[in-house]
Amino acid sequence: MGEFESVIKCVKVLREGDNEDRHPSLPVVALKAWLGLRRFAEAEKELRGMVVNKGIPESVWVSSVEAYFQAAGTAGAETAKEVFLGLFISRSHRHQDPEPVDRFQRC
Repeated sequence: MGEFESVIKCVKVLREGDNEDRHPSLPVVALKAWLGLRRFAEAEKELRGMVVNKGIPESVWVSSVEAYFQAAGTAGAETAKEVFLGLFISRSHRHQDPEPVDRFQRC
């Protein structure tokens, strides 16, 4: 477990630094380390924090939810469902076109 604790220490140091230079993968790394330590409450916080981080691609999101679900088992099912729905809703609103485009409209 020493490796996971070292990762958490590194994440904490990086988070204390300049917020503008935070890489989107930082919460993913933290999530995996918390899961490795079997500290699901902290892992859940990381997962929920990813909802507002628009820099994390959807594929990374899905992978993180899967990793959480596999590690937490049925105890994490409700959290995984809520986070996944949060992802779907927040990201789908972001990608919608303000006005539908008529593709057959002539100029």
